[in-house]
Amino acid sequence: MLVVRVAAGLVLLGFLPGWALVEAWLPTPREVVWRVALTGAVSIALIGIGTLYLVYLSVPVTAWHILALCAAITWPGLVIASRRHPPPLVWPDRRTSLVLLAVLVTAAILRLIMLGYAEFHEDEVEVVSLAARAIKGEGYAVFLHRKGPLQMLLPLANWLLAGRITEGAARLPFAGASLLGVVATTWLAHRIAGRPAALAAGSLVAVNGFLVAFGRMVQYQSLIFLLAGVAILCLWQAARSGERHLIVPAALCAAASWLAHFDALVFLPVTGYLVWLIWRRWPHTRLIIGLAGGAAGAVCLSFYVPYLLDEQFAHTAGYLLEGRVGSGLLYNNLGLLWSLDSIYASPFYQPLLVGLAGAAAVAGLLASNRRGVWLMTTSGAAGTAIGIVQPGSLDIAGVSLAIVPWLMLVGGAVWALHDARAHGRPGLLAQQEGLEVIVLWWAVPAAAYLFLVGDPRTHLYVVYPAAAVLAGSGAAVLWHGVVRLRSAIVMVSAIAAALIVAYQVVIFLLTETELETVRSGWRDSAVSWLYGRLPGPHSYFGYPSRTGWKAVGALMAKGAVPDDFRSVGIEFSVPVWYAFETPRSCYEDAALYLIAVPVDGTVALPRSLEEARYARVGTVTSEGRLRLELWQKGAPTVVPIAHDLAELAPVFDSLATPDRFGRLEQDTIAIGRRFGDLANLVGFRLTPSVAHEGELLPGAEMSVRLIWQSLRSTTTAYRAFVHLGEDPVWAQQDEDPACRLPMSLWRPGQTTLGQFRLSIPATIPPGRYPLTVGLYDPATMQRLLVTDEHGQSVGDAVLLATVQVGQSP
Repeated sequence: MLVVRVAAGLVLLGFLPGWALVEAWLPTPREVVWRVALTGAVSIALIGIGTLYLVYLSVPVTAWHILALCAAITWPGLVIASRRHPPPLVWPDRRTSLVLLAVLVTAAILRLIMLGYAEFHEDEVEVVSLAARAIKGEGYAVFLHRKGPLQMLLPLANWLLAGRITEGAARLPFAGASLLGVVATTWLAHRIAGRPAALAAGSLVAVNGFLVAFGRMVQYQSLIFLLAGVAILCLWQAARSGERHLIVPAALCAAASWLAHFDALVFLPVTGYLVWLIWRRWPHTRLIIGLAGGAAGAVCLSFYVPYLLDEQFAHTAGYLLEGRVGSGLLYNNLGLLWSLDSIYASPFYQPLLVGLAGAAAVAGLLASNRRGVWLMTTSGAAGTAIGIVQPGSLDIAGVSLAIVPWLMLVGGAVWALHDARAHGRPGLLAQQEGLEVIVLWWAVPAAAYLFLVGDPRTHLYVVYPAAAVLAGSGAAVLWHGVVRLRSAIVMVSAIAAALIVAYQVVIFLLTETELETVRSGWRDSAVSWLYGRLPGPHSYFGYPSRTGWKAVGALMAKGAVPDDFRSVGIEFSVPVWYAFETPRSCYEDAALYLIAVPVDGTVALPRSLEEARYARVGTVTSEGRLRLELWQKGAPTVVPIAHDLAELAPVFDSLATPDRFGRLEQDTIAIGRRFGDLANLVGFRLTPSVAHEGELLPGAEMSVRLIWQSLRSTTTAYRAFVHLGEDPVWAQQDEDPACRLPMSLWRPGQTTLGQFRLSIPATIPPGRYPLTVGLYDPATMQRLLVTDEHGQSVGDAVLLATVQVGQSP
């Protein structure tokens, strides 16, 4: 049963490895809450790093490999832990437990409900598609990502243990990581500023729109949220207590976060500051700091050194530098932050966050007698507001100077808070080095993505965990400093939280049909005045898209429709995934066109379908709405067959095994012919299938699919030929062996697909004709020699079939 296997996989991958190491290595502290977060983070780090090294072997990965990895990681810790006698676990008091429970329930509702409803987003497809390639033994797949490898390694391990992949099963580890990230952030706020700060900070990260959206997707952001948060929490504890054992899990989590994405680098200043504090205060920790830091560096270098040497890195670097960082000196993304926050968390989130954080700054200003602090802070706040409302007004010679008032605001607020801490104000202000940690944790990522990166988009999520803790400290200041207004503060905060949660329920937790029903009545309703416009379909991460691609995959698997297809109305990688990774057709006039129908029901047919001989042969409905149209080339005009996604989705899910995504296509004939030392022709498929056993007529068209596997790299772009007949050749096509991928770009072990079409000429006499394929160098016309599975030479071409051509009618 899939649910049982997924649950067992979560225990094996997400709990046992970390629990064994934490129990064996870290006898204290014994607080249950943070040990739970630490266990999850360490498990993700260990399994992710271990799976990376498994993939490096470039062999097909199986469930047994993952089980062996789990055993190798878990058993030593279990043996050591069994011989220890640690003190009992410490549970939080009743009030703290209620705070954590309220925060966690809210976070779980927004992340877990309807988790498996939406089809994979194109960014998720990239992740699971690379995981499928790694499972097949294509170890280089970890370098093809423009992000770190960790987000593809976790679904890979989970998929193999579960046996099948569904959207919910693939997303569950990331939702779990997001929930544990909420726990870690809440606990850190509790340690720094007390229970009121923990409730406010935990609530803010629980309902943060970016963290909710990415907690519902197979994406790295949730991993960084957890891993970086736990690393900072461990280092904070070590800096306060001198507990040297905390340094190892901190280093492990930090290294894993760097393997998740480059975003994690913005947390280096805060972790570096904490390590410096530990080094200076606790000399007995210096050896383990050196060893743990060296091990973490070695783990990261084991990926980034080969990645830097890989040819893909040049493309990734170009994308990041030109498409993200940009060529400008300084930018102003303050307005972008505000607008994106309104999309993901409603217009009420950012004012609540800024208001609470501002309360801490105001408390600091009230405690400061320095006029310079007041002038710097207020001037900076005014300039930053101008940068949001009228961003162009701060530009000089095309360079935005919005960072200047922002730095004044941050610098003045930090100065004021420093003074307030000296006066013993409660909350964050009373905690030694808490101010420095929060400022570095928040200000460095904020400065990087608000002013130094041209197009940060949703990478702005990195500023929110620390901002939530800072806002939590402001809430603590209000709670302790304005006792008479506590009820009013609680009421206002509760109303704002309810408005935020209600908005997120609409954009994340409804079905697509329900969402469109709400949208249709939104514009003329009171909620439109309250919230503004709803974001459009497919315009944000986490949108509940359910077009019906699983139905197409199930139909293709049954042979009901051709798998030579193209799609319209969606990024092509999505239907490719749901066609069990069958590449889209090499030809514009594919045998099948899949037309995605927008939720408003309007369909724009490509002109090629209207002019060519295509007929609508089927439709797919989802939740009573037409979502897909199937147009087949050369099909007779018939009444389209109506397919219901609800009936076919379970069929697809039952077939979504690692083996199904990695095996040869249906009706493929295995052949195993080697072309020099460069490529292996794994198999082929002829359409119509009678081409190798029956009879074709003049004027017919024959499709030849070739499955190749690269043996080694080459700088020569060899061409493939497919010939019908010999002396003379009656029909032929010369093309790259795999369309859209020249042979000079093939990687060792890579599997590729080539498509060729031959038109049987009307003048061909009846008879039997050989169908052959070969490879040649277009510069010299020299063919590669072919050997069979025994290494025996079979010439310079491979006989695929003998085709019987009949008499022209």
